[in-house]
Amino acid sequence: MSGWKKAPGGSSWIGAIGFGSGSEATDLEIFLTRHRLEASDIPPKKQKAVAIAVGEWAHQLRAARRFQFGYAVAQPLAPIAAATATVLAAFPSTRVWAVIPAAVATVAATVLAAYRFRETSQRRILVRHELGQEIVEFILGFGEYRVLTDDQQIDRLIAKVRDATMAVVEPEG
Repeated sequence: MSGWKKAPGGSSWIGAIGFGSGSEATDLEIFLTRHRLEASDIPPKKQKAVAIAVGEWAHQLRAARRFQFGYAVAQPLAPIAAATATVLAAFPSTRVWAVIPAAVATVAATVLAAYRFRETSQRRILVRHELGQEIVEFILGFGEYRVLTDDQQIDRLIAKVRDATMAVVEPEG
């Protein structure tokens, strides 16, 4: 892939749950593979815009995975800790220890409500999908990109990336 730098290292379970950081080359390889494209499909003039857009696409993927992981941990933790507190409070010898799982249940429920893990991960997955489709149309010159000049195509893609990114951070009405 001319013009793309290859980063050393490989994937791990840390990256799989969204806590790793991807390199530009790895993100591009993943994107191209998922969308059945090749690096040679990207015209040289469009490479920088594709790198920016794919970087945001990959960021949305990793962020969605982090929120999914948070949801997967906090969702079962809250009721399990609450049930444990109830059981511990039922016996006089363990009653003083009931405060620990009760506090864990409170924190887990508060984190679930405050960070809205599930909703945020779903929103980020949707944004990632929309960005992916937009990048493919940009690379191949399909849809509305067909009638635009290269500079207009780049401007449109970057505007779409900005709008998609803002859609993730704006609160729902």
